Amino acid sequence: MHVGNALVDMYAKLGSFDCARRVFDVMPERDVVSWTSLLVGLARQGLHDVALQLYSTMRTHKVEPHEFATAGALSSCAGSTALELGQQVHAASVRCSLKTFLSVTNSLVTMYAKCGSIDDACGVFDALACRDTVTWIALIVGYAQNGRGRDSLRLYDAMLSTGRTMSLAMRVILENPCRSVAVDDRCTNPAVLQLPR
Repeated sequence: MHVGNALVDMYAKLGSFDCARRVFDVMPERDVVSWTSLLVGLARQGLHDVALQLYSTMRTHKVEPHEFATAGALSSCAGSTALELGQQVHAASVRCSLKTFLSVTNSLVTMYAKCGSIDDACGVFDALACRDTVTWIALIVGYAQNGRGRDSLRLYDAMLSTGRTMSLAMRVILENPCRSVAVDDRCTNPAVLQLPR
């Protein structure tokens, strides 16, 4: 099974989903790693509907998803704005005690925000005892994408007050939503985001 899992993972990471699926389909036994490798690969390539079908099939086969499969499914729910399915994945993650994994909670915040359920995204965020920079960025961007620019700026300031630092990549992620907010002059000033000129 280890060789099959490695092949599925390799083909999925290369974007060769026909090959990954063929290997997956001929495997005499599959475990959660087999399913997750294919599911996460599909999600990363933006094939969200196919990834969600695979997640449903995985659940039908009584395979309990771990945190990586759950995060992949939530990512695909976000990508296809499948709020109802995202809520089901969220409920399953609570039943399976996966809500403590940052990969899951960050995906939950993103999924709810992208599906337009910003209050649910905020609820997940507020309930977290532990947040990383990705958690903060997910809600900041979510607020901006849902027309709540002032909340986005308020949360950005709150994040900075915690002493969080951001990589250049994170600052670039924030730049476009922040500039589109145009709430006040603070947001259009690159110094707010500490971006290099």
